[in-house]
Amino acid sequence: MGVGAGGCYRTTPTRAHARTHGALPERDRRIIAKDARNLRYLFINKAAEKQIGMSRAEIVGKTARELFSKETADLIEQRDKQLLAQQQQLEPITDTINNPIRGRRQVSWRRLQIGGAEEDSHIFVTMVEDHGKEMGAAA
Repeated sequence: MGVGAGGCYRTTPTRAHARTHGALPERDRRIIAKDARNLRYLFINKAAEKQIGMSRAEIVGKTARELFSKETADLIEQRDKQLLAQQQQLEPITDTINNPIRGRRQVSWRRLQIGGAEEDSHIFVTMVEDHGKEMGAAA
């Protein structure tokens, strides 16, 4: 990463970028960013808003525990701890989550960290794919 014109950061595409960049059509890429220090959501794009069924205003500034069922919040927190331990998680992990608006859904996510615990900025970025399958209560 380097500083470009006007002091803006620019990045050089990597293999990880190439793997995740072509995974979904542009309009369907669901991106979520979270502050790794307090696990509060910082950003959610329109595609992710639609998938979750809540607006950005309802999500940003809150934790998974404030938004989702105990079961789903526990799973998200478990994935956050795994990401802290392994730094990057570029291979998709598929889970069944209980979406408060859309019901039980099968989703895959790729995640990475930007920054670190000792830096001013420490962010988790998640790219989510909803497999569109509503799961029964027994799933």
